[in-house]
Formats: sequence, C-alpha cells, structure tokens
Amino acid sequence: MHSVEERIARVVGVFQYGRAQDELFKDSVELERALVNTDALFISVSFEGAAAGLAYRQLQAGATRIDVPDWPAHAAQVHIGIGWALAELSLRPDAYLSQFTGVMQGRVLDGFGYYSGLFRRRRCIQAMDIPEGIPAQLLTAFDQGLGRAMWYISKGEIEPLMNMVGPFPKERKAGIWRGIGVAATYVGGLDDVGFERLDLMARSSSPDFVVGVLLSAAGRITAGTDTGEVLGHLTSLGRTTDDVRMTIAVLSDSADYAAALKAIGKLASAHRP
Repeated sequence: MHSVEERIARVVGVFQYGRAQDELFKDSVELERALVNTDALFISVSFEGAAAGLAYRQLQAGATRIDVPDWPAHAAQVHIGIGWALAELSLRPDAYLSQFTGVMQGRVLDGFGYYSGLFRRRRCIQAMDIPEGIPAQLLTAFDQGLGRAMWYISKGEIEPLMNMVGPFPKERKAGIWRGIGVAATYVGGLDDVGFERLDLMARSSSPDFVVGVLLSAAGRITAGTDTGEVLGHLTSLGRTTDDVRMTIAVLSDSADYAAALKAIGKLASAHRP
C-alpha cells in the first residue's frame, strides 16, 4: 500500500501547510492566494488547515461564534476544519452548531469525529465512546469522521481496517463505511483491484461506502480539482458523473445532513451492480 501511504503523507503535509499560512497572513485575500499555491490534487485540504487554525485561535480566545472567510468551493473542508478545532480544544460541538446550515453541521461533526479518531483512538475507536455534545440525529456524521480516521490509521490495509470497524454496532457502521468511502476515494492510491475489494468488504455490513465515494467525487468537482482517479472508481461501482451532479444538487438543496444522506443513499443504491 505504498501508494496510499504516499498520498496520506501528501494530505498531512497540505493540511499543515494551510495551518501555517493561516498564521502568516491575516488578510483573507492574501491568505487565499497562499492557500492555492500548494499540491493541486489536495488544494481543499489547505483551506481545511487554515480554517482549523482560524477557528482554533478564535475559540481559544473565548469566541462564541466562529468567523472564517467564505470559500464556497471548499466549504465542506472549511467546516471540517472547524470541527477539528472544536475537538482539539475539547469543546462541546452542540454549543456551536446552530450558527451553521444543516448540511454544514454534518461537516463540522465529521471534522470533530476525524480528530477524535486520530488523537483519541483508545476512547473513540477502541472503546467506541461517543463524546458529549454530539446530537443523536447527527451521530452518523461524527462516525463518518471516525471512518475517515480509520482509513488513515490503517494506511489502506484491509485487515487492520476491519479490526477497527468490526466491533462497532450495526447502526454505527453506516457512518463509518461512508467515511471510509470518502477517505479512500479522496486520498486515492488504491488500484482498481484494491478498491473493488474494499467495496466488497463494505457491502457485507453497509451500503454507505458508495455514498462516501459520491460525496468525495462531489467535493472534487465543486473544488475544480482533478477527478481522473475518482471517476475511474465511480465507473467500477457502476456510477456516473450524472450521479455526482445529483449528489451536489442534493447537498445544495437539503435542509439538514440526515435528509441529504438519505437522498444520496437512494441514489447510490439505484441500479447497483
């Protein structure tokens, strides 16, 4: 899985770059110019890192509202970065969620879960504990972040990945497999055989892996980044760019994250090979 490890290292580097640029540039226009000057494949992650840094400093100073620049092409990653900052400071996310739209509340909790999986592994993955302040109706978004963290921790190796996923109750595996689908697709590095094997493993417990793939593809198209590898995986799953466009439309039109996931789930299961 050398290719997956190399991609993960690139993602980590871009996140750290974005967070460092946030400290160098106080003007949002100058900051944006700096953020686009990075690895083109993972440019959205630089905005995620910057948003995490901005939110962290505001929250650390006692802010009750989080003010980050409007970067619509990278909005999902920006809100994931905000969730990262909340988790890093061990703050209850439910105290801040009302300031975000319904779909972006899910993204914030995704970032919260991602940080929790990476840095509170014993508690949140091994003990399967749910931190305080996660609304029940959005637990699946937190679990999506956990799934993404599991993919990074396992470096794309199936056996350690399944060892982490396996003990979780069935009702939580949907979010976890969705997160794995997001991460495996966005990070890339898996060949077609490896990707199809991962899909097969996911199908044994949850259909949400494909939803994650569609979410990841939607993010790439919205950000205008390279989609070649992603579209290849979509084809192997019997999905098309039309499915991705419909996913983007659902995310834009839905009032809350749970409703969006339900609609995308129906899309993902239609004509499933």
